Amino acid sequence: RDATVRLWSLSGAEVSHMKLKTEVICVSLFPDGSRLVCGQGKQVWVLDVQTKKLVKAMSKHTGVVRAVAVSPGGDRAVSGSMDMTVMLWDLTTLSHERTFTGHQGVVRGVTMAQLRVVSVAQDMQVRVWSVLTGEAEHVIKGHEEDVRGCSISADARLVATCSFDRSVRVWNAETGALFSRMDGHSDKVFGVGIAGDGKKVVSCSWDMSVRVWDVGTGKPAAKPMQPPSLLSRLTGSFRRGGGREEDAGKGVM
Repeated sequence: RDATVRLWSLSGAEVSHMKLKTEVICVSLFPDGSRLVCGQGKQVWVLDVQTKKLVKAMSKHTGVVRAVAVSPGGDRAVSGSMDMTVMLWDLTTLSHERTFTGHQGVVRGVTMAQLRVVSVAQDMQVRVWSVLTGEAEHVIKGHEEDVRGCSISADARLVATCSFDRSVRVWNAETGALFSRMDGHSDKVFGVGIAGDGKKVVSCSWDMSVRVWDVGTGKPAAKPMQPPSLLSRLTGSFRRGGGREEDAGKGVM
């Protein structure tokens, strides 16, 4: 909420930071680390990491951008918005490529791999989209509350999702069927990531734990981890109202 983007090393040291115009809700780094994509109000910004300069502000959304993701190849980006749409962007030409419509709530998370885009939303749906046709290959229902995050395996066959219903689930992106379900968090789950090979999933929750799961069995693959400071500050901010939906548009151009 301080309108900055910060880059960190894996050791936890800050490498660089950039001051932007308004709060940064979402950010995604190019695979080579040269550029990043972030949401700035209703726009999708592309920034040069080295010069810290704006490369392009891409406009098409009519609501605040809540989620962005750069493709593994770095040639495309996908965004999700409070306008309930998902948009695909060409990062070579820095232009809008396609809009996906169908969600009936704020789009909370997006991801993509190969020729597949996945989005999750406040409508409790997981949607798998074809980049080629723009149509939904699957509309997956199963989560019982707001779906907050998604992540796709490198081969685009498995999708991990997390929800305020406290569950983590993995879906077969080719059929839309549930592959495995992970239960164990004692509070809302707001972040998830799946390994490139699709064998492990990591999730984080308001219960202030980070958990690693085995996709094949749905069981924990390690003991729960509880980072002492950053995660507790983040969850504390949400509990105090720092992540309230009604605040999302304040200070936005």
